[in-house]
Amino acid sequence: MKLDLFYILLMASEVRSAIRGFHFQDNKIEQRFGDENGHLTFNTGQPVPSQLSFCLWTYVDFDRFGGQVPIIEFFKAGESVDSFIAMLWKLDRINIDGIKSYMLPEFTILKLWCHVCSSIDFELSTKVIYIDGFDAEEIMTRDNDLRDPSYRISNNTQLPMLVRPGHYYFDNKPIIGKLADINVWNRTLSKEELRTFSDCKKVAKVRGSVVNDETKWNITGSLISEEFFDESELVCSKSNRLRNVFLPVLYKAKEDAEKACNFLSSDSLAGNFQDLDEYRKFHMEGSSNPATMAHCLKDNFFPHWISDSAENTTTRIGPWAGPFPNQANKLSTEHPCTKAYLGLEYRKSWGRSSCAETSWSASACAACTIKHTKFDFTNLLMKGLCELTVFDTKFQISNDERGYISFVGEKYTVIEYNPEDLVWNMYNVNNPSVKGYTNASLSSLLRGYHLWTIRNDGCKAEEVYLSLTRCLKDQFTCGDGLCIDVEKRCDSVTDCEDNSDESNCQKVLFDASYQQFIAPPVTNQTLSKLVIQVSADIVDVQEMDEISSIFQVQFYLHFSWYDTRLTFNNLRQDEGLNQLSVEEKLSVWIPNLVFDNTEYKLSTKIDEEASLTVLRRGNPEFADNVDLENSQFYKGSENPISLSRFYNIRFLCQYDLKWYPFDIQNCQMNLVMKGKSGDFATLETKILQFLGKPDQNEYVIETLYMSTSESSGITTLKINVILGRRLMAIVLTTYMPTIILTIISHATNFFKPFFFEASVTVNLTSLLVLVTLFVNLSGSLPPTSYIKNIDVYLIFCMLVPFFEVLLHTYIDYLRNQEESSEEGDSGNSKKKRLINRHGRTMEVIDEDPDNDEEGKWDCSWTSLILRGVGLSAENKMSKVRPLFVKSVSSTPGKDTDAMAEKEEGRSRQRRMIVCRRFALYGVPLVICFFHGLYWIIGMNHNIALMEEVRDKY
Repeated sequence: MKLDLFYILLMASEVRSAIRGFHFQDNKIEQRFGDENGHLTFNTGQPVPSQLSFCLWTYVDFDRFGGQVPIIEFFKAGESVDSFIAMLWKLDRINIDGIKSYMLPEFTILKLWCHVCSSIDFELSTKVIYIDGFDAEEIMTRDNDLRDPSYRISNNTQLPMLVRPGHYYFDNKPIIGKLADINVWNRTLSKEELRTFSDCKKVAKVRGSVVNDETKWNITGSLISEEFFDESELVCSKSNRLRNVFLPVLYKAKEDAEKACNFLSSDSLAGNFQDLDEYRKFHMEGSSNPATMAHCLKDNFFPHWISDSAENTTTRIGPWAGPFPNQANKLSTEHPCTKAYLGLEYRKSWGRSSCAETSWSASACAACTIKHTKFDFTNLLMKGLCELTVFDTKFQISNDERGYISFVGEKYTVIEYNPEDLVWNMYNVNNPSVKGYTNASLSSLLRGYHLWTIRNDGCKAEEVYLSLTRCLKDQFTCGDGLCIDVEKRCDSVTDCEDNSDESNCQKVLFDASYQQFIAPPVTNQTLSKLVIQVSADIVDVQEMDEISSIFQVQFYLHFSWYDTRLTFNNLRQDEGLNQLSVEEKLSVWIPNLVFDNTEYKLSTKIDEEASLTVLRRGNPEFADNVDLENSQFYKGSENPISLSRFYNIRFLCQYDLKWYPFDIQNCQMNLVMKGKSGDFATLETKILQFLGKPDQNEYVIETLYMSTSESSGITTLKINVILGRRLMAIVLTTYMPTIILTIISHATNFFKPFFFEASVTVNLTSLLVLVTLFVNLSGSLPPTSYIKNIDVYLIFCMLVPFFEVLLHTYIDYLRNQEESSEEGDSGNSKKKRLINRHGRTMEVIDEDPDNDEEGKWDCSWTSLILRGVGLSAENKMSKVRPLFVKSVSSTPGKDTDAMAEKEEGRSRQRRMIVCRRFALYGVPLVICFFHGLYWIIGMNHNIALMEEVRDKY
């Protein structure tokens, strides 16, 4: 291995300012404090001042006992009581013990130099802390004023003040790390002084009035040593804000190396060096890493993939790095990947190769550059340990003394790779009996999920899967350790390369006490029963049979309820992705409802056609570290379960036809809880919508609504389908024919008296047709015990031709009486009348029966005298039937009074005129009045029913 002698000589030749400090080493024993720890103490020889300020740099190597790291404390000489001022780093704050506490955002102090200054005025009770040039009040999340600082020095203030850095009186705990540039003043520092003195970008040249770089400290024990630190090591420069972590693993392709570094931090593959110093530092660190030398050797040097894109390699590396042997200094588009070759002189230690070449012969190791500042650092979480674990769950990554990857816990846990046994060991430094190991390979870097064997951790399981991840709580850890948004978990789209984000997509977490056949408890104290919300989507009304009293409906039924006993995970905004599996569907409690107004009392079904979905409504709770997987948990009390299924069912419906066809039908779909489940659950209406066409044969869907009613403690939910009748079809098939027939019947009033027989025939035919129409319509409707509205109409229409026949007959009778009187006056006892016979006029001679001398009648053809127009004498008698046959013997009629006859004739004429006028004008008026009244009443009734339904629902 070639050493970079030039770099060493160059570094030695540079003049650097040295900062005085002290190194507190780890005693590596289970006890917090041993004799070898010792103390770093200075007796100021001055009494406790009324004002006190101090500044110092801190660097924490390891927090063996966790919880808090001492910075500095002040106490009175000769007293055994607590120190009156003690400053500590804690896990989430910086604290002046008993006086002031500043809660900070998530931060780290491990492997990091921090500059802290504080100023306290005991008389004015003021205290200020600055961290790296910032007032703690500016960066804190909250503060906590504990007590007035004056109470800590109220007694024996004349005693000399002692200063003891790196120790805490309460638990005798020492710091494991370094302290530098310790300065103490017996006055308060202004805020500007505090800001300047604590600035981490440079080491301020200050000199404390009580303690400074010339103070002679009293050091006891063997683990505290005085050291001098280079200023460049302390300041928060760019190079100090980044940490190079070397991975002693060969990767065939640069892409594989990038994925390994992404496990630690996004886009963290080392490279993109801004200047020669950055690359030289990287080169020196890698060349001095023993694990790199052991695992990355290829052709006498140690290649490492570095991140450097094609457009910036020439500008960043070209000007200061000479060409690798047999390589062009200018980057070729055919060779876009760059490697650093450790073990060579750093100015000639880089080269390029094709990214398309992915063989092991072209493989190289990798190094990752991760951010490492107080508030921007990589924190890995160990997930899957039980709540009683004594292991840490938060770790930072670094290279250990042998150069292998090491994970250091925030308190007292270390995870290291053992190359001899080829295992990863996890142990508690304070309790060696608490340990664990896994056979995961070195190349795995513990990414993803691995089976660990745990000993003496207080958890029951000795073998458990654990995951070491940097993923945030709202991210999912893929099997290769990379992170994706937790919302992409179980979304039917593969986002992890190993498809682990689409596996084990369980939606329901069952409690051990869960019982499927018991209804969920009610958490709302105002309710006595579990509320099941019911929604329905009516797809189509297929059949409406009034005779059978049924109507058939296609619909989707939706139930939703809360089961407080359940917990859900992997819920997505798209509710279609939240369906439960078949096993889960058969394991949860589901309400069972009966369609009460069906012939066979059908009930809801839970089968493969039923969809059981969890509706994401509440906010998630994120998984704890005890959960192996980063999941979002949703409470069953905030996220309802929804059951949906399609049904095609025939319901019973009692059609009310009193006002047919102006009727409004209310057909219902009644649902009740099955069996005793109604004692624990009640139904509540939610959403009802109609998805089909409103026109349904002779009906139209006017509206739909849901309602509930309760009887004997059982709730019945009714889905009401309001059906209006389409009048046009009935008008065309019923009303229009009857109106036409009525008009035809009335038109016979305008026939000549000569066509009396035709008038009667037309009216009787109309009556026959109306009767047929009435019978057919009645047969198409169910028989009822009441008279329907349409019955009234048709009966009236049938009475019209019937009345017309009677009227025509009466008028004809009056006409015949008038003619008989006229013939009697002329002394002719034979009555003559013209009749229409098949379009021919015939005269019928009828002898008056009153002139029958014998008063006897028979039906002999010989008594009939006919005289027809256009008939020969031979066939007259054969063509006409006799009207009256007079007996040979007759008695002459009595003479009537002439005046009475005339008066009777005038009366007949008046009656005939009245009847004719009534037939011409009265009958149509009655018909029109009836029709108008009929339609007005019918339509008003229909409108009133619709308004009542709309106002009510």
